[in-house]
Amino acid sequence: MVNAAAERGGRDPETAARADAARQALDRRFELLVRQAQADGDVAPERPTGALAALLTSVVFGLRALHTAGAHEATRRSVVEETVRGLRAQE
Repeated sequence: MVNAAAERGGRDPETAARADAARQALDRRFELLVRQAQADGDVAPERPTGALAALLTSVVFGLRALHTAGAHEATRRSVVEETVRGLRAQE
């Protein structure tokens, strides 16, 4: 869906709508996971769940684009590791 949205989303309303629906569904799932992480003490409770969910969705889409572009696995792995590190509750 990421590739289709990037290639045709601005010109094809159906593709744009499907991509937006997929993004919203992923945002909702990540929002639930962020809330659970906050309840578990892994993410600070004052952090905005919606913004963190959108960040994670953006990272997933970015990772897909990196993979498509041929980025090395080590590069993609470091993106994931730094994203997780950034989400953790500050000591």
